[in-house]
Amino acid sequence: MENKLLSAKKDKFGLYEAALASLLFIIYNVVFVFGYRLAPLSIKKYEFVTYIVTFLLEGLFALTSLTVACGKKIDIKKASGLDKKFNGRIVGLGFLISVVALFCFGNLTNVFLSFLSLCGYTSILSDFAITSFWQYLIYVIISCVTPAFCEELLFRGTILAGLKKHGIKIAVIVSSIIFTLMHGNAEQTVHQMIVGMIVGYLFYKTGNLWIGIIVHFFNNFISVTQAYIISNLPAEEAIETAAATGGTAWLSLLVSLVVALAFAYFGLYLFKMLAKKVIDESNKLNGETTPENLAEIVVDGKPEYVEMTVEKEETLGEETQAQGATSVIAEETQKLPISVIVMFCLSGIYLICEWVSALALGFGI
Repeated sequence: MENKLLSAKKDKFGLYEAALASLLFIIYNVVFVFGYRLAPLSIKKYEFVTYIVTFLLEGLFALTSLTVACGKKIDIKKASGLDKKFNGRIVGLGFLISVVALFCFGNLTNVFLSFLSLCGYTSILSDFAITSFWQYLIYVIISCVTPAFCEELLFRGTILAGLKKHGIKIAVIVSSIIFTLMHGNAEQTVHQMIVGMIVGYLFYKTGNLWIGIIVHFFNNFISVTQAYIISNLPAEEAIETAAATGGTAWLSLLVSLVVALAFAYFGLYLFKMLAKKVIDESNKLNGETTPENLAEIVVDGKPEYVEMTVEKEETLGEETQAQGATSVIAEETQKLPISVIVMFCLSGIYLICEWVSALALGFGI
């Protein structure tokens, strides 16, 4: 019996695992990049090597989660939400959510990029051309499928899952910031933050990692498909336009910001509508829908459901107030482990430095 208890796996990631995963990925990434730089140029010059390296870099996200899960004896399928089910309706809703993210919130990214440009920033990201169908398929794998699975497993399935008990705001925002900074470039800051918050919210509400994977996949797939179509359009003469300068440029930026905010407001309305549908569908599919005549209460940290009556509403109200007071006292007396603080601080300092250095590079500093 004792051996079985010792070998039993946990089914949840905690705050320690979230902090460990954040730091461990950085270590893996630094070691991998350093090793790649040591490789001879005669090998790195081949295009297929670039594809392999990109694939392996994305694999580091999943490797991090697997390492933490194995080291802490955690059932990664249950802890990350990979054991949840999804169907065609969820896939369709995920596609629509990704469209909203790109075309309703995407204007905010354009405004941010225009702002950087007006401040003297020059893009450090190289444009990629997808000239053949086979190259397109390769990009779908290394830029759509692999990132969607591996990145969601780390950022939502491990880090957000570990932060979940601290509430939706902390869990979603902190995991989204880490997700954004780990991409290591300033130009994608706004878009990555928006996507991170969208999939983070959906994961928090459902515990279903597949929803985030689907949305993440379609987000990248649409972008890669656009690049493929544009790369194969007939060559046309560029239309020269007068570049706006000085006050006119800033005025144009202000107008663009107003338009972007209007699109974002409409996009938020659409997202709320689609999010409710996908959350309800996921909970129904996985048997997690709470009947309307039942109320959820928390007992010893676990949700339980009781049938509601007028008398029970009054009793529950009194009990909730008492439990709330006890929780506040417990939270005040409970100290955050020093190991968690150290790991999050080290991760945060490194990621911020990387982001700032990328921004400085764009400004020619």
